[in-house]
Amino acid sequence: MTVSTVSRNTFAALRRWCTLRSDPLLTAAWLVVDLAVFSPSDLRNPDYTTAGTILVLVLWLLGGVPLLYRRRAPIVVFGVVWLHALVVHAIVTSVASAFDYLPTITVLLALYTLASRRHPALGVLALCLSCVPLVWEAHLAYREIGPERTASDLTNAVSLYVVIGVGFWVVGQWRYSMHARMRALETRRESEAREAAMGERLRIARELHDIVAHSVTVIVLQAAAAGRMVSHEPDRAAAALRDIEDLGVQTMDELRRMLSVVGPADRQEELSSPGLDQLDALLARVRSTGVHAFLTVDGTPSPADPSVDLTAYRIVQEALTNVTKHCGPGAHATVSIRWADHLDIDVTDDGGGTPPSYERGISTGNGLTGLRERVKYIGGRLDAGPLPTGFRVSARLPLRTRTPLSTETANELVEMAASSR
Repeated sequence: MTVSTVSRNTFAALRRWCTLRSDPLLTAAWLVVDLAVFSPSDLRNPDYTTAGTILVLVLWLLGGVPLLYRRRAPIVVFGVVWLHALVVHAIVTSVASAFDYLPTITVLLALYTLASRRHPALGVLALCLSCVPLVWEAHLAYREIGPERTASDLTNAVSLYVVIGVGFWVVGQWRYSMHARMRALETRRESEAREAAMGERLRIARELHDIVAHSVTVIVLQAAAAGRMVSHEPDRAAAALRDIEDLGVQTMDELRRMLSVVGPADRQEELSSPGLDQLDALLARVRSTGVHAFLTVDGTPSPADPSVDLTAYRIVQEALTNVTKHCGPGAHATVSIRWADHLDIDVTDDGGGTPPSYERGISTGNGLTGLRERVKYIGGRLDAGPLPTGFRVSARLPLRTRTPLSTETANELVEMAASSR
């Protein structure tokens, strides 16, 4: 688990803890506002009896307690609060002289929570239902004006309460859209992370194939040659065995480098990847198997991205490995490197030589397929096919690779985080 993941989880847990602790206080504050602002009279009204005061407090608590669970069950809480508001308004309408408590904030808060946490269609339905107690309360407020009230007063009262309700609904819908976008961005980020991990695994698999296929092919061919020469040419057999030893050590170094990449961060090693500067050593190993390999370079070498340098090396390595496997000792192979505003690579063979009898057993058949994917990934092109006599592998690579991942997701996350403050 990375440091960023731990920090994000810690922040989320802290936020949930703060929400659980502060939500009851916020709910109580809203209830006080509901009682103080949206009730025409207060509890010190001399017309209130003790029973009336107790009834007001009981109804006030009955409307407020469900709001403590509004985040867990917004639909149920809205339904309870809505029915509570209708019952209280019906009581006020029938016995107005007893008390003047009109629950409004409770309905608006339940509407906001439902709109911010459930599908927009449910939010629209909740808004329509909320208009019933809001318009009812507007009518009761209109009646309080007295004999001088006019139709415009009723229109203004209804408009005011409806606008307040729509405002709470709009804010809730905005929060819902924000959360939906954040969830979509998080899903996209996780998908990109999975794709990146899969791509890295494929890259490592290709690297391992390139390392093992070439090395094992050369080792098998040299071991076979040493076995044939050990009795009558022991010096050449000993040289072949030393080459096998050297190649084995180099292969282990490359495998160690690859495995260090996928290991813990504190154990990763800074080992260099092979590149075109190591072609001479590669051709020397191929020549040791009996294949006559030649190298020609045209143009002035230019700085290339490490991924391009490594890909170019792997192209030559795979092509020469196929020559040793399918043509064998005596074959002639030519490697041509041309530098310009791009890098051209051609590897051809004459199809001669003596193919080893076991070449099919040491061939996976996936080398060129992996090369095509590797070359395509960095924006290049690879062609491979038979010639009238022999085989040819050619590639054109850019000197600079394109960055495959954009910053769109990160930018959107930053903008949304800033706008939600």
